[in-house]
Amino acid sequence: MKAVISDFGGVLTTPLGNSFAAWQRESGIGLEELGTAMAAATERHGEHPLFVLEKGEISQAEFLRRIAAELDRARSVDGMLDVYFAHLERNHEMIDFMAELRDRGLRMALLTNNVREWEP
Repeated sequence: MKAVISDFGGVLTTPLGNSFAAWQRESGIGLEELGTAMAAATERHGEHPLFVLEKGEISQAEFLRRIAAELDRARSVDGMLDVYFAHLERNHEMIDFMAELRDRGLRMALLTNNVREWEP
């Protein structure tokens, strides 16, 4: 083995479900309701909103607009991504393991499908 390729979300971070669960608690919008809204947006636009977001085909704002359009009018996705990122933490165990592999001489690469607006 000469190199290690890693994803970012859920590998170098804590599981993504933790962040969605935190947003559910803070927003009052259940994961089932969110899933239903995403399914409706998929039906309306022809492709899952998260997939087109991660491919850079729509903006983060458009992603949120598509979800909000499918939710009950009293519901809001405002602050969704702030809560999501506030609860996404480093996976210290995996990061330490990757550092150990790097120290053994292996090359490191990151291959991920992050959103354009999330780039540094």
